[in-house]
Amino acid sequence: DNPHKLTLVMRPDEDYDKKLQEEENTRLSEISSTLSEEEKMQLHKRGLELLEKQMHTEDLSCLPTIHIADIERDIVRVPTTIHYASSGVPIYCCAQPTNEITYMNLLADTSHLPEDLKSYLPLFTDIFTKMGAGIWNYKELSQLIDLYTGGLGCSIFMSNHHTESNTYEQCIRLSSHSLERNFDKMLDLWQNVISRPNFSDNDRLKTLIRMIASDMASSLPNSGHMYAMGQASSTLSPSAQWKELFSGVTQIDKPVPPSSKGLTYFLHDITDALRQVKRDRIFATTKEDLVQVANK
Repeated sequence: DNPHKLTLVMRPDEDYDKKLQEEENTRLSEISSTLSEEEKMQLHKRGLELLEKQMHTEDLSCLPTIHIADIERDIVRVPTTIHYASSGVPIYCCAQPTNEITYMNLLADTSHLPEDLKSYLPLFTDIFTKMGAGIWNYKELSQLIDLYTGGLGCSIFMSNHHTESNTYEQCIRLSSHSLERNFDKMLDLWQNVISRPNFSDNDRLKTLIRMIASDMASSLPNSGHMYAMGQASSTLSPSAQWKELFSGVTQIDKPVPPSSKGLTYFLHDITDALRQVKRDRIFATTKEDLVQVANK
């Protein structure tokens, strides 16, 4: 019913190709009329040289090539060493030629979280590294992350058992990478984000939640088939059911309205519970443990 609109009707031109050719011929004629006979001969000569080069077989011997015989038949086993933190948490270390870049992934078990909190895990992981921490507000923390690391990531991680379809692991994954010389600074940032997160800035939280809700809603038209597949497969196994809950239509259909009790519940109850519940087990690895392993 909005009268402020523009209606655009497009119709194909059947003589488009013919008109295009005529315009090109006209331009060529105009250019040709301004050239002398000597200039025309030069253009003709250059055209013949170009044609000769195009018809010449290129020498491909200078290009890098790979043959089947160059491919290893056996799987290359990457040596992995296992160390244990002071709390008993295993730390896996894998030395690779990464050009002095250190990659770190931490898995925090969430299987012990209450069921009523698990549906809020995607929202929690989205905002976890985007709020303030320690003595820094979110702007200062963002600047430090950009200065010393390639980013601090937080996401939900699920891994199915290789033979038992009903068995799976459910974790929060914290991932980041930095130059070797900035590894200690990256660990300091993680230590503050994990142990001293600041969720008191309600305006920042509301902004992030609105952005997340908008992104999820806008992804539905383009990825509707993926959401449909996830919802259909959610009845096949417990892990598929959780994946649909965390990243499917159920997650989009269960927003946290910024002006309702849902937001208050998330801000004051859920964020605190997700920080405190089982923290002694979830984030049991200390900075000293990781530095000790990295130095080895």
